[in-house]
Amino acid sequence: MQKLIFFFICVLFISVCFGQNKNLETKSYDELWELYSETKDDSLKLNSAKAYYEKALQDKDSVKILEGNFALATAFYTLEKPELSIPYIDRAIALSATLKSEKAPYLLIQSWKSFL
Repeated sequence: MQKLIFFFICVLFISVCFGQNKNLETKSYDELWELYSETKDDSLKLNSAKAYYEKALQDKDSVKILEGNFALATAFYTLEKPELSIPYIDRAIALSATLKSEKAPYLLIQSWKSFL
C-alpha cells in the first residue's frame, strides 16, 4: 500500500513539474518577462527565463535571444550558481556586438559580467 501511495505522489509531482513548463511555453514574451521580473521564487524565475530564451531561439529573434541570455545569467546568479551564468553572459556580449539595434545593452551586460 505504501509503495502505491509513493508511486502516485511521484506521478503527481512529475505531472505538476511538466505541466508548469508546458504552461510557460504558451505565454507571450511580455508575460514571461513579467513573471521573470516579478517572482520571488528563484526556480520559477529560472524556468521563465528558460522559456523566454527557448521561445526566442525558436522565433530566431536576436534581440530576444540576447535578453534571454541575460535573464538566464541573472537567474543562475540569484541561485548562487555564478559558474553557470558566465556562458550566458558571454553569449549575450558576443550577440550584442553583432546586433545593429538600440536594444543591445552591451554596456549593461559588460558591467554585469564585471560584477560576477
